[in-house]
Amino acid sequence: MRKLFFVIMSLATMLVSCDDTTDTMGGSLTNNEDIVHVTDNIFKIASRSVIVDSVYSRSTTGYLGLVKDPETGAYVK
Repeated sequence: MRKLFFVIMSLATMLVSCDDTTDTMGGSLTNNEDIVHVTDNIFKIASRSVIVDSVYSRSTTGYLGLVKDPETGAYVK
């Protein structure tokens, strides 16, 4: 009985867990009054890793993907 419950819950989780669309990507960057058409694109890039002993930073807070709008003062993720 436990095995059957686990299988059913696993199948239900797989059916509702993933949404593979990117149609709303970038929607939080603008509001509806701006009427800006936001699209996505694919670029080929190359990268490499560099070993360093330390990284200099003047801030105690690090943000990844957070931008402060200078006009409104609001933070956009």
